Amino acid sequence: MSERPDSPSKTAPASGAVRKVAPLPTRRVSATDWATSEHLRTLVDNSQTCIYVKDAAGRYLLMNRRYEDIFHVSSADFLGRTDDDIFPPDVARTLRDNDVEVMRRNEPIEFEEVVPQDDGSHTYVSVKMPLRDEHGRAEGVCGISTDITQRRETERQLRRLTQQLVTVREEERQRLSFRIHDEICQELTGITFMLEATARRIGPERADDLAELTRAQRQLAHVIDHLRAVARGLHPVVLRDLGLAASLRTLAQTMSTPRLTVDTAIAPTLPPLGANVALALYRIAQEAVLNAIRHADTHAIRVSVQPAADEVVLIVADDGLGFDPGTVGTRSLGLLGMEQRATAVGGRLAIESAPGRGTRIVFSCRAGGDAEGS
Repeated sequence: MSERPDSPSKTAPASGAVRKVAPLPTRRVSATDWATSEHLRTLVDNSQTCIYVKDAAGRYLLMNRRYEDIFHVSSADFLGRTDDDIFPPDVARTLRDNDVEVMRRNEPIEFEEVVPQDDGSHTYVSVKMPLRDEHGRAEGVCGISTDITQRRETERQLRRLTQQLVTVREEERQRLSFRIHDEICQELTGITFMLEATARRIGPERADDLAELTRAQRQLAHVIDHLRAVARGLHPVVLRDLGLAASLRTLAQTMSTPRLTVDTAIAPTLPPLGANVALALYRIAQEAVLNAIRHADTHAIRVSVQPAADEVVLIVADDGLGFDPGTVGTRSLGLLGMEQRATAVGGRLAIESAPGRGTRIVFSCRAGGDAEGS
């Protein structure tokens, strides 16, 4: 039978090591000592996490009461057996692979593992550490697995609710955009025709009145252009028609002025982006650029979008005044809006700034992270 995943603690189809865990003190205790220590037994049996010890071949030397209760096994009957005797083959294989990796690297590693239980699959964070012999060689694994299933479900619900909030807000932006463009701008355009007709009736003999009308027409045309720009900002049609790269370049061109350069560095090839992810990238970039213009007293802003493994990473950096994120973040609606958009698609938002050192907004997300459960 092929070797199986790994050990106790609800640990299962582990997706791989998440991160290294700081090494524990190097006092060497053999796997057998760990499994037979009376003091250790008392400690682990009163723990509400799953604790277990396995030898180099994956055979159980110890499992605590919590582990026995969850997986309906008994230490007395199960010692010397492996994960193959508890879990489905794919789960056992993943657990075993994780154990082997800990022994190969001879250092503690944290894994996220998924294992079946009576009420369905559960997700565990498992910290596994090597047990070393007198020569420092790994001869077994001790694991401590904590059930985070409820936390994961809470995170998924939060993402769903946040996505609903973002969707409602985006729909309202679209409604306002169409109303400004199709109703208000059209009505104002009708007024410009009325002014033109009035100017024709006045004739050149009333030059002063004609000049006032001409100025009014120019001002009204300026207002119409401004409102159309607002409408485009509320609902970026270009994002739907031209895609993310062209939309961000258009945004940069629109925001640039003689004293401010906004440029872009967009990878020539990006992974396929879900609609919600593309919108989040555009909106976060838009808000970050606007924040820099309003508050940073900056002369240069760069918008970068690059692929990274199965993710896409947006960075908006400026050379402005900078700020202390710890004192500003909770009071800034702009930053709050960016965080909500990041959460809605399961992404991560980082704000790197300090007074006098400019600001970097970094948003990373799975390219196809539109699904509710992502």
